[in-house]
Amino acid sequence: MLPHLLDEYAPTPGTEPQRAELEALVTRWCAACSASFTATWVPVNRRTEHQVNVTTTADEPAEGHLAAS
Repeated sequence: MLPHLLDEYAPTPGTEPQRAELEALVTRWCAACSASFTATWVPVNRRTEHQVNVTTTADEPAEGHLAAS
């Protein structure tokens, strides 16, 4: 997504050094994340429960702040 943003908001040939730096940075972040965490299979029902809890928790502060349609 980040390179696409660079293309959209700074689509000039002069952005190639920034693109290379960005790609190297994302590669380093991914390598660090991969080295720090191991993948663990989580059953679908547990993932669904977690996603519902996260969404509900994130939505609660927004209630009352949204304009009535």
